[in-house]
Amino acid sequence: MLDAVVGAVIMVVATTSLFLAVEVAEDAFRAAGRYPLNEEEEVLLENLDLSLSEFEDAVINNLPKQYQ
Repeated sequence: MLDAVVGAVIMVVATTSLFLAVEVAEDAFRAAGRYPLNEEEEVLLENLDLSLSEFEDAVINNLPKQYQ
């Protein structure tokens, strides 16, 4: 009898923890994109074109000559 009560308490705690984790994740998804970019993010986006062009050049240079 005591084992059943302890098992029920464990199930309730596990289920409550699961629902709380889902609620926290949903709140995080809802809040995403609502804050302005910080300086580091702005610099990252500004330098993205340069980084991608360097990556593209590196990929093209490593292709076999028949594909260049």
